[in-house]
Amino acid sequence: MLISSPSDIKTLVDRLYDKVNQDEILSPIFNEIMQVNWDAHLPIMYQFWGSLLLGEHSYTGNPMQKHIEISKIVPLGEKNLHVGWNCLTKTSTNISQDQKPKKPNCALPILPV
Repeated sequence: MLISSPSDIKTLVDRLYDKVNQDEILSPIFNEIMQVNWDAHLPIMYQFWGSLLLGEHSYTGNPMQKHIEISKIVPLGEKNLHVGWNCLTKTSTNISQDQKPKKPNCALPILPV
């Protein structure tokens, strides 16, 4: 599947967060500790992934800063990042190889020292 439209992005993001919400490690972080308002959060994630995969330039946030702020409330360890990465890779199995996310090194600053 080639991600080529906002509709494809919505499907990808919705599937990703369905997996996150079913995960025993990530779901409590999102839903109990951070109390994510999904109605507000998902449109931001559509913009983020649309900017990343479609070049839409609709996302203007700073995802690294957001995760650093979260890590001050919930210590994010390598296990959390690994579980999140697994949710993403399981979600993106049907997209083209060129669009598959590459595992980032950018998460290192939020890991506890």
